[in-house]
Amino acid sequence: MEEQFPTASSRQMAFTFFVQLLLNSLIVWIANTLFPANIVLGNANSNMTWALFHSMVMLSLIGTLAVPLFVEARNDGQGSHDCPLDGRVLGD
Repeated sequence: MEEQFPTASSRQMAFTFFVQLLLNSLIVWIANTLFPANIVLGNANSNMTWALFHSMVMLSLIGTLAVPLFVEARNDGQGSHDCPLDGRVLGD
């Protein structure tokens, strides 16, 4: 019997995006507050809030859209042993 992996609905994807956006923004903002010389947000043309928003939207978007790709890759890999990362030595 083949194992089926759940697929995410659009509501789940939107929720995942906004949670990632909120948490990523919070973590980077705290890091910038604690270490302002090491984590620079913004420049002469954009303030810290705008830079934080843009960078975290892109990071959250990439993170949210990558999940279905990994699930699809895992579904495709079920039953096939042509992946070199499955623990076998090549040539067996």
